[in-house]
Amino acid sequence: MVDPLTRFSVRQEDAMRRLLTIRRSLRQSQVSEEWIVASVSTTLETACTDLLDDLLRARENQTDSPLERAMIRDQRSEMKASWHSRLQWLSRGFSRTLSEDVNARLSALIELRNAIAHNGDTFTPRQTQKYVDFLNLCQMLESQLDVRVKGTSFRLGEHTGNHAIDIGRQVVTQLL
Repeated sequence: MVDPLTRFSVRQEDAMRRLLTIRRSLRQSQVSEEWIVASVSTTLETACTDLLDDLLRARENQTDSPLERAMIRDQRSEMKASWHSRLQWLSRGFSRTLSEDVNARLSALIELRNAIAHNGDTFTPRQTQKYVDFLNLCQMLESQLDVRVKGTSFRLGEHTGNHAIDIGRQVVTQLL
């Protein structure tokens, strides 16, 4: 349901509230930049997964086709297995998309979260395996998220958290 005054859905309002709480924690210097990156990513992942679940459930309830209901049930976990699959199914199945630039920034944010979660301050072997893709990721992280990259190591800048939150707000506005 969309609020006529804000033109935001309840899901968008909830996600924006969570992002505001994250921003307050950042402003009060209560948390690290790494925590901000992880928290924004988790907030977006939860909201996107919930959106996909709701859309799938609605479609499953609307269809009279036992085949379509079975296909949705059987593919549901695969549809939510990764950011790539979530975004792909939201686009293909429900015409929910991000602009190219926001999609690129979200991808960089998720890759940064993955590196932090798996290796702390270095990129994973999967991230560095394809050299051209790795260079593009580094360029995006440096230009959009205030991340300093040296070889396969990185350091978050003082504005990384704010940039992550801004990307989160753009995703909420465009996708949810």
